[in-house]
Amino acid sequence: MDEKTRLVLEVMQLAYLVQRYTEYCIFIRYSGHIDSLEIDIRKSRKEWDKEILKTEISKTYQEYYEKRDLLRELKTKRDVLAKIINEQRIPYEDVNVEQYLVEEYTF
Repeated sequence: MDEKTRLVLEVMQLAYLVQRYTEYCIFIRYSGHIDSLEIDIRKSRKEWDKEILKTEISKTYQEYYEKRDLLRELKTKRDVLAKIINEQRIPYEDVNVEQYLVEEYTF
């Protein structure tokens, strides 16, 4: 198994553990046709409609438009998810803030 595959599986496993062992609600979507992994973290299971953290990791987008290191991005996502599980909180100090029509935290 190559490193990218191993990291994607780790991220998906950690996302499941966030859902299972924290107060947060998490949505994770893998779209194989575009090699994209999306993760949305919501405030809680009862308040699943209140998004607090989101990210998308797309090989196509990052290689062709941003020239970002895909493996480094996956490792960062893995580390943030692990921290959420260990600390039972969102580590805002380790995530980016992006401005759209409203402010969103991304990791």
